[in-house]
Amino acid sequence: MTAPSPAGIRIHIRCYTQPPPPGTRLPDAGLEDCYKTLQYLLRGDKAMAPMRFTMESHGGFKVPFAWGHNSCAITITAAKAHAEGTFQFVLLAHLAAEVMEGCIKDSTSSLGGEAKLGDEDQFEILVTGTGYKPRDLGVVGNQTDGSVAEQRR
Repeated sequence: MTAPSPAGIRIHIRCYTQPPPPGTRLPDAGLEDCYKTLQYLLRGDKAMAPMRFTMESHGGFKVPFAWGHNSCAITITAAKAHAEGTFQFVLLAHLAAEVMEGCIKDSTSSLGGEAKLGDEDQFEILVTGTGYKPRDLGVVGNQTDGSVAEQRR
């Protein structure tokens, strides 16, 4: 599905369905916990400031990175090697909210989904249950207490 977005940025959202192999499943993401997790992205004085996102260890906000609260995790990761882009945290929160609306709130399942962002969809914002381990996605940073200040400075 394609969702409306700020500043004319095209958002591509994909909702997760039961993955193979048979007998396994992604854990559900609780909507209330996702709203709480979403607040973590908007904390601090830099939520509206442009931030450089990169896979490099210097010069910006290093991805992959995850925030979580109880049954919900929001992760930003790079879909392509050497991805780099400049976004506001408020845009990431908007994308996560679109995924939450389309893939959790208005869905028969609560598995979550993802939104693509950046030139050639080089970044992904994932909203999943917390049992879907961020390290399985290659996430190196993981905040479950809302303290994003480490990388935002």
